[in-house]
Amino acid sequence: MSTVVRCQECGGLFSFLPRGVCADCLDQIERDFQTVRDYLRENPKALVFQVAEATEVDEARIQGFIDDGRIELAASGSQELSCEVCGATIAGGRHCEPCRRRLIAGLNQPLQTTAPAPRLGMHSRGR
Repeated sequence: MSTVVRCQECGGLFSFLPRGVCADCLDQIERDFQTVRDYLRENPKALVFQVAEATEVDEARIQGFIDDGRIELAASGSQELSCEVCGATIAGGRHCEPCRRRLIAGLNQPLQTTAPAPRLGMHSRGR
């Protein structure tokens, strides 16, 4: 007997699948990935917000594709990343860990900003 669980995407009930989403939502996620991948093939240096705007795929979903390794940022090896808030050197993303924690906590302290770091484009790994 299979276990019935609630889909993390739509909230519907379905027989357990390891991904935590129902088959319909899994199909939609895959269609979204194909849309993003196709757009990135034509626009390899596009930024996340540009891809989201052009494809109508949510930025969080695109970030999920990046986190899953299905899409990777297109960075040149010599380009250093800087925190957009304090300017500290970071390995990836947009903020250093202390600034990220402050932003997440929603503190009402004014944050000093420096000139924004250049944003990197991204590209599909071709899956």
